[in-house]
Amino acid sequence: MSGAPNSRTTVRAMLVALVAIATVGAARIEVSQHVRLERPADAIEFGKPFTLVVERRWSTDLRGPPWDDAQLAPLFVTETERAERVDADDDVVLQTIRFDAIAFERDVVRIGKPRWGATTADGAVIPAVGAELELRVTSALPADDAGVPELPGEPFPEPNSVSRWLVPIGVVAAALIAWLLRSAKRTRGTEALAGPDRREPWRSRIDGVDDAAPERSIERLARIVREAVASDPRWPALERTTEELTTALAADPAIEARAIESLRTVLEAADGVKFAERAVTRPDVVAIQAASSAFVDAWFAAPERRA
Repeated sequence: MSGAPNSRTTVRAMLVALVAIATVGAARIEVSQHVRLERPADAIEFGKPFTLVVERRWSTDLRGPPWDDAQLAPLFVTETERAERVDADDDVVLQTIRFDAIAFERDVVRIGKPRWGATTADGAVIPAVGAELELRVTSALPADDAGVPELPGEPFPEPNSVSRWLVPIGVVAAALIAWLLRSAKRTRGTEALAGPDRREPWRSRIDGVDDAAPERSIERLARIVREAVASDPRWPALERTTEELTTALAADPAIEARAIESLRTVLEAADGVKFAERAVTRPDVVAIQAASSAFVDAWFAAPERRA
């Protein structure tokens, strides 16, 4: 009879231990991202660089995802420093990336929540947890041009007889210069349509991607084709997912289907590497380079994108 309570106590203790183990195991699964200014400020200045810091964490039993600068759009960023360490106490990898960032939009710039996830050993994706960052952008330039500012002091003296001729002469000279510039621009535009176009710089960037690190090469190629699309201001390619971008382009009858198909091939390959940790080989890089070149050829074939 005395053994029954002890047995129940033992079972209860085992259940508590199992719950504790499960709780500890669940706590280890962590994927998060935090974006902040290195020096907290109420606002940033339009067109002037500032330091942006990205801090990411993921559990050591997960595969850490690669970084994509597109997550910081619409800011223009250049990576300056990257550090990574393992916190043995919490069993997490801590990654810190610093950027020189510039805002070319006024008022407010918003950086959305993280769009990546770490993967488990069996391939399951655990999405990142993070908050949206909102930056207020100030500018010394007025939001709208209110006209020529009034100067302090007395009015300028009335011009003499000689200076009166300077104004019409200046107007005629300015009109002549403007006409010459327009003529030169039309000539350059005609030459651009008949001769070299904008495809060559993009081809050079694509050819410059080596296959020494296939996964990173695929991501670089995807970045290049997105920037090629974004060179047309109608298409904010750096801010859209593969599906959003290709669907929007397909709705434009002026864009050839072969360009969209080549673009989709490149971006889906990069998504597989980024989100599913898909293994790629050097032949895969060669194939994606070919698709990238095919896209550039088709994209810049349109006259309005060649000049």
